[in-house]
Parts: sequence; C-alpha cells; structure tokens
Amino acid sequence: FIFGVATTAVSLVLAYSLAYYIVFHSKYKLLLLGLVILPFWVAYIIRYLGIQLFFSPTGPFVRIFGSDLGVLFSPIGVIIGLASALLPFAILPIYNSLNSIDEEMIDASHVMGAGRLRTFRSVILPLSLSGVVAGGLIEFILATGSFLAPAILGGPGETMIANLIANTFSSAFNLELASALAMIYTVVLTAVLLVFNSVIDIGEVLGDL
Repeated sequence: FIFGVATTAVSLVLAYSLAYYIVFHSKYKLLLLGLVILPFWVAYIIRYLGIQLFFSPTGPFVRIFGSDLGVLFSPIGVIIGLASALLPFAILPIYNSLNSIDEEMIDASHVMGAGRLRTFRSVILPLSLSGVVAGGLIEFILATGSFLAPAILGGPGETMIANLIANTFSSAFNLELASALAMIYTVVLTAVLLVFNSVIDIGEVLGDL
C-alpha cells in the first residue's frame, strides 16, 4: 500500500501537468494524446525491462551520471517503473475532465480580476477533480496489485502482495495460504476504498466524468 500511495502521488502530479499542458497550451492535442496512448501497445514486461536496461551499468543513465544513484533494485526503482507504466491511466481521465471545462468560465474568472493562480485554484482544479479522483483510484488499485514491477525492478525487500501470493502458491505449493492472502488483500483494499469514499463521495465526484 505504501508503494501504491507513492506511485499514485507521483503519477497524479505528472499526469495533471501533462494533461494541463495538452489541453490549454498545446496545438497538437491529437498527436500528444496518441503518444499517451501508444504505451498501451507495449507489454508491461517490455516496459519494465526497458527501465531496467536504462538504469543498468551499461545503460545511458549510468553513462551520463556515472552511477544509477541507487535506483535499480530499490523502492525508488519500483515507484519509477510503476509510475511510468501506469501514467496513461491517470492522464486520460484528467485530460477528459480538463477538456470538458467551459472556456467561458475561465474567461469570466479573468474578467472578474482573478489571476492565473486564482483561476486555477478556484475554477480549473475543482472542475477537474473528477478526473483526478478517477485517475488516482485506477493508479492506486493497479499499483498495489502489481507483480512485475517489484519482480523486475525491486530487490528482496520490495516484495509486494502479488509476489508473495505467487511465491506461496508456486514455490511452497500452499494453495490455502495463497487464497487467504488474496482474500485479506481484497478485504483491506475494499476497506481503504470505503474509508476514502467516506471522506470524498466517489460517486458524486465522478458523476460528471
């Protein structure tokens, strides 16, 4: 869950920045959206292996900086891998919510004397909250249940619940324990989402998405 929260936070910051640029500042929206969707054509394992090669001792990152800075086979490596692989799932709903904002509302804010920061805080951000919530939920659920990212980019200390369940079943051949772990994970994840829903009404927020 720590990996899920960290990945979601990083992804939302990057996704909102990119989606905001595409909607309000780019003249090539379709091209950039195509580039956002393009990673869906590449398997997750290839993307994670690409990140591993990028930070490997013979990779471009080490050649430029002289070291991988402790990224590979560490928690940072897992978060970078998850954030980069799952980023499109956050960009698309945020883009949709930003793109649906009526430009007249933004113009009206400027006419009333609000600057860019005030307009963003009072108009754009509240109206795009549905996309942020949707993207955050998708990122969190996918990140917490990831198997490949910790297996390829993490070390022995970065084993996540999916890896533990798989190892329990395939290595120890303990079907009962693996099933129990899967049920515990599902119950805890559901409880987390219910607590989140009690703070922010997910159905109400996503009603306009």
